[in-house]
Amino acid sequence: MSLPIVHYNTPILRKKGAKITAFDAKLTALANAMIDTMHEAHGIGLAAQQVGHALQLCVVDLRAAEADFDWNLDGAKPPLDLFMPMIIVNPELAADPATDDYIFEEGCLSFPGIRGDVIRPDAVTLKFQ
Repeated sequence: MSLPIVHYNTPILRKKGAKITAFDAKLTALANAMIDTMHEAHGIGLAAQQVGHALQLCVVDLRAAEADFDWNLDGAKPPLDLFMPMIIVNPELAADPATDDYIFEEGCLSFPGIRGDVIRPDAVTLKFQ
């Protein structure tokens, strides 16, 4: 099931997401609908705010990403197909202090057809449920 993606200047895009405490069928249904929506829009990530829900929830699928990147999951490097798409709940993101920032060209499903340069750290650590 596909959800409508909200676009730039919609107030919910500026709302901080609420911490998720109920891991239930409703959350599963929303996350699965977000994955469907992300894939239908040819994206590699989608936040709950982008589909009208101010929650600490996003979905990611890097299998189609053109960028060359490295990863590990709990100290191992399993194939991306093993854990993608990924549902990320209550994320805590930290830049690796031993890395430099780089400029990457990115797009956003809430800004259709627009791409721009964004400064990002070359390595991050993500903790999530």
